[in-house]
Amino acid sequence: MYSKRMGRLQRKQSPRVMLLWLLVLLSAGGALGGCVSHAKTDGEEKVTYTLTKKAFMHLQRVQEHASKKEWKEALEELDSMAERKFLNPYERAMMWNARAGIYAATNKFDMAMKSLEEALKLESMPDEQQLDTQYNLAQLYLVNERFEDSGNLFAKWLEKAKNPDPSTYFLTASAYSQAKKFDKALPYAKKAVEQMKKPEESWMGLLLSIHYELKDNESVAAMLKKLLKLFPKKEYWLQLSATYSAMDDTAKALAVLEVALAKDLLTEEKEFVVLAQLYNQEGVPLKAASLMEAKRADGTVTDSPENLELLATSWLMANDREKAEATLKEAAGAASSSALYLRLAQFHIERHKWSKALEAITEAQQLGDLEDPGEALVLTGIVHYNMKHYDAALRSLEKAKEHEKSKADAQQWIDVIRSERGAPSSGDSQEAADGEVAAGGEK
Repeated sequence: MYSKRMGRLQRKQSPRVMLLWLLVLLSAGGALGGCVSHAKTDGEEKVTYTLTKKAFMHLQRVQEHASKKEWKEALEELDSMAERKFLNPYERAMMWNARAGIYAATNKFDMAMKSLEEALKLESMPDEQQLDTQYNLAQLYLVNERFEDSGNLFAKWLEKAKNPDPSTYFLTASAYSQAKKFDKALPYAKKAVEQMKKPEESWMGLLLSIHYELKDNESVAAMLKKLLKLFPKKEYWLQLSATYSAMDDTAKALAVLEVALAKDLLTEEKEFVVLAQLYNQEGVPLKAASLMEAKRADGTVTDSPENLELLATSWLMANDREKAEATLKEAAGAASSSALYLRLAQFHIERHKWSKALEAITEAQQLGDLEDPGEALVLTGIVHYNMKHYDAALRSLEKAKEHEKSKADAQQWIDVIRSERGAPSSGDSQEAADGEVAAGGEK
């Protein structure tokens, strides 16, 4: 997010910046007329060139055209300069630099980049001018989404620049980050934040996003705490809580969200749902249920099946079985969900309410969207067994064996029934039939 914003800013400003750079460059060229250029590598003089009077005159005319935005005439002057046979490497570098400025000012970024690349290849400019050219090319790479090239060139520039501004570390980190080279981006983002003269939220945000991409949750949490001290925004509270959850530290995740709640920062349904889930995980389900009920009452939390199921779970964990049963039944009806009806059936089975369990299973089967039909058949067998409808239980369990997921459980229950009662009696058949229509009542 931060890198994209920065990229748009660079794209918007580049033509004007490059035009200004062109005029400064050509003015400097005028001052150098007839003087010596020293191109150095690692502090040692490499080659000496001069900017001749003829070359100087060409560049001066280019400057005049550029100051009037006469781009065609400026390029024609450079073409004329290029036709000269005895241009030295420094003069050619100046010519390519001038072309780059004109192309950038007219939004021809591809040609501007190629021109700067040609200028750099000559390695004939003084150190400071060579570095300026590298920096401008790195910016153009960034504007044109050649992110890794941009990062590499900025990094190369930083190796030789004296007292670089922290913003260049930020640009380098941003370029590498957009290239998804987060390991390369990290040291530059750290350097930018360490050297920033005043708190820069975007710089800290970039470092935060890099830590996140590298799955370094400890560093993510540390950076979020720093951001909260300087910029106490809701989004950072939510991100810090989510980070602690990712670290399996639900106690801290809950504590952070409770602070946000106390500050009246929580406003959206999903935020209250997450808070309720954390309450349940930390063993305070009554708080979860009370929160969900309050937010249902004011309309913040909807009566979706998922929310109702969460509320039912909270009441169940709080040992309020009546409210849990009523809410779970409401959830199953609202969703027309076979899964919720099976959950309701399991709830009734735990409370030994066999007839109600059988009704819930029947509702689930009639919906016809069971993820695991065998599970419903096993539950049916269990209910019939406890209602002493043994033949009906065995029939359901035999059908359950046809489903791979339920085969083992079904066989275990079949073995239990057969070991308890031996060969079935003839009277069981009618009793089983009565059970299949849920007419047997509670036992």
